[in-house]
Amino acid sequence: MRRLLYLFALPLLLFAACSPSKDEGAKAAEAAQEYYQKLFEGDYRSFVEAHHNHRFMPEAYRKQMVDNAKMFVFKMRSEKEGIDSVLVTKGIFHDTDSTAEAFLILKFGNREREQIVVPMIFADHKWLLR
Repeated sequence: MRRLLYLFALPLLLFAACSPSKDEGAKAAEAAQEYYQKLFEGDYRSFVEAHHNHRFMPEAYRKQMVDNAKMFVFKMRSEKEGIDSVLVTKGIFHDTDSTAEAFLILKFGNREREQIVVPMIFADHKWLLR
């Protein structure tokens, strides 16, 4: 009887030990949330550097990306009274190519909400914007 108990308990323990504490989709979504919060706080350079190809961008293109991020935030402030918060709804992980989609909800100052889908990629040991 004891051997039978070990036979069933051992695979369950191994499965529990090997399963990740959080799934990769949730990790990608949390990273996307963090990047967008930095964007709306005015840390435009960090937002641009969160893109997976930021190291290969020519400096002129990087500056353009920073300027575009500033214009986007300015537009959200003028049209929708800014962003109050960024919420995660879910993240979907694709193990075939280490990518994910992060589903976020942007809550605006004028009480509107908008759901966005942020493509993510796992590179350099962290989740980055695709």
